[in-house]
Amino acid sequence: SSKDCLFFTTERGGYALISYDEQLATIQQSSAALSHSSPSKKKIDDVDNTSSSDLIIGEHYPVRTHASGSLTNYSTSVIAGGRRAECGPLAAVDPLHRCIALHLYDGFVTVIPIHRGYDINTPRTSSSSADGGGKQAPRGMASLTTKPFGDAFHTRIEQRTVLSMTFLKTHPTRSTYIPQLALLYQDARGFQHVISHGIDLSKKCMVLYGSTAAANNNSQDAIEIDGKPAASVMPPPGEQLKKSRIEGGSAMLVSVPPAKTAGGGTKANALGGVLILGQRQITYHSTAEGATKVLPIGQSLLLSCCPVVEKEGSASGDEDMLRYLLGDETGRIHLLVVGRKGGLVTNLHFETLGTASVSSALVYLGNGMVFVGSQFANSQLVQILDNPVPVSAVNSSSGGEESEDGMNPLEETTYLQTLEEYTNLGPIVDFDLRPTGDESKDDSAGTNYRQSVVVTCSGVAKDGTVRLVRNGVGMKEQAEVEMEGIKGMWSLRRGFDEQDDTFLVQSFVRETRILGVQSSKDLEMDGSQDGMDDDDEEEEGGALAEVTIGGFNSSKSTLFAGNVSVGGADLLVQVVDDSVRVVDSATLDMVTDWSPFRGGDDESDEDEPMGFITVASSNQSGQVVVALRGGTLVYLVVEN
Repeated sequence: SSKDCLFFTTERGGYALISYDEQLATIQQSSAALSHSSPSKKKIDDVDNTSSSDLIIGEHYPVRTHASGSLTNYSTSVIAGGRRAECGPLAAVDPLHRCIALHLYDGFVTVIPIHRGYDINTPRTSSSSADGGGKQAPRGMASLTTKPFGDAFHTRIEQRTVLSMTFLKTHPTRSTYIPQLALLYQDARGFQHVISHGIDLSKKCMVLYGSTAAANNNSQDAIEIDGKPAASVMPPPGEQLKKSRIEGGSAMLVSVPPAKTAGGGTKANALGGVLILGQRQITYHSTAEGATKVLPIGQSLLLSCCPVVEKEGSASGDEDMLRYLLGDETGRIHLLVVGRKGGLVTNLHFETLGTASVSSALVYLGNGMVFVGSQFANSQLVQILDNPVPVSAVNSSSGGEESEDGMNPLEETTYLQTLEEYTNLGPIVDFDLRPTGDESKDDSAGTNYRQSVVVTCSGVAKDGTVRLVRNGVGMKEQAEVEMEGIKGMWSLRRGFDEQDDTFLVQSFVRETRILGVQSSKDLEMDGSQDGMDDDDEEEEGGALAEVTIGGFNSSKSTLFAGNVSVGGADLLVQVVDDSVRVVDSATLDMVTDWSPFRGGDDESDEDEPMGFITVASSNQSGQVVVALRGGTLVYLVVEN
């Protein structure tokens, strides 16, 4: 399936496989529209056999859980007295989606086979929960393909302190080897090494480095190439990955895919290499290529990494140039370029792009958009710019600050622009409960009390903040347009019964301007723009443009504007200082108007102090009340 799933684990051994549920999201949107148009109708018809309990479960989050469970009980019974991994739980997914490897206990790797025949688009009633990764399907679901995972099993490894692990990527036309798991570990003397082992899913065991034993290729989980089962064997010793005594302080492995073709008539390698991310250098190593490249970098603890892969194909569409985004502990985001020539890695290039939140995870979304997930500060959506710009012009709060070591290459320019932030209170280092100045009285108890506010110390290092948290109603800004001198605003609908507003009336000191939704077919566009620049009217991705309503007086300041429905006719009402105008919402032409000067002399000085309208209001039934200078109140009714 083309739909992506998210597999995650917890520190206590729990796991789950989830995906975005488009069907449930559609039902929620239909439910919201139905309840908005008919509040009295509470029940929603069953859509695509989705039960009402599904609607309740996914009321706020259209997320589908394909499998969930805990490996704690199962692991305890198998690994008696096992010590939990010192570096926390680690997970890696095979690029060919054959299995998932977990490092939960020192000396053991837990493997969860993946059923390739599982269809994530099956009805929701067919999804199952697998306790310990091997729970049988409920009655009525006899086929194993109704579960995404098979039975989990544990395999022993000699390496104790595992720092990172990843599956090696294989050549797309020569993926004949069993899954190869690369481990970055530290020995008892403090030296760090990289080694790879094979995982035999048919025999449920680990094939250690140096072994050439063949696996059983009759396994139901064996991959297929061109409709035929692929051979499941270990790579020859010359291709099995191993690297001893790498730079101390290395903390992450990143698998690099092999080249699709090799130059000079040589045979392309079936296995790719790995990037070893250290604090002072980045190392590329591939035993199959017989190549090791080292790139020295400044002191930096790299925490996150993601490949820059466009949706259409390979990284940035260039097979000979792989790109990776790296995030460090100071919030800087770097670009690592792996250059190839003739199918072999020839050079590494490292460049700093800018500063964002300290990232726990990076996800490249395509078209230069990057999601920066942070457990230390607010997560962000940032855009990579083609050319550097001054830090102050893009996001002064996220760049330009000196780091503790006094070295910051981004004092003046940056390639990153922050588009949106997602609030995160964690980690909360400390907090205090303080009373506010709002005092309330409890009549039943006869006591006074004050609502309290929580003051938190949130964030880490440069992202540390002090935040106030209290119970109440909040507002979230969705968009903004800079416009000076606005005295009043009213939103109008094109039709009285329509759900969405079409016009935004803006009143200035001596004029009235109107913004309208661009997709409306009947809008009369004002080509002159009344001297306003397009940049001031539209934001990137905006749907508003300046328009005119023929029946409105745009040369005066608007005191009131609203929708009116009288006798089945949809009307718009505008009140300015010298008239009340009624406009047909379909044709946008004026139907009738009323003026306090009618029947008199508009130029008379005696009428000016008493005749102009100062305040106005109206309801949707057509009742209009205006106040004139001198204390006169006039009541008007719009009739069909």
